[in-house]
Amino acid sequence: MSQKQFDAYVNSRPEKFIIQNRSENRSGRFEKPGVGDLDKIIIDMKNFQKTGK
Repeated sequence: MSQKQFDAYVNSRPEKFIIQNRSENRSGRFEKPGVGDLDKIIIDMKNFQKTGK
């Protein structure tokens, strides 16, 4: 996935990605617990690459 494709993916999923300032990012305040959804994210990214949605 190119940077342009990755940017398009992130911008098309505002419910998953939010802009944070340095303090918020470093605090981890908005982090979701666990990492169990990585497979779902990878599948979603692959589907986005195929369909653009």
